[in-house]
Amino acid sequence: MTATPRVGFVGLGDQGAPMAQRIVKAGFTTTLWARRPATLSPFAGLGARFADAALAAMDNGLAHRKDLHER
Repeated sequence: MTATPRVGFVGLGDQGAPMAQRIVKAGFTTTLWARRPATLSPFAGLGARFADAALAAMDNGLAHRKDLHER
């Protein structure tokens, strides 16, 4: 049996939110981080995990966004 990949997603703006939503709904274990905590509210009932910091999301996943490189 193979484990489901874990995904970390940073950046839930106009482009990132729909991408992250598709990943979560596809059943991947997903950890999200956003600069504005209110941006996470649409994901509350979908089973996504929330990270306290951008790098913490990456510790839990395979993907990343350019936001990490801008800081």
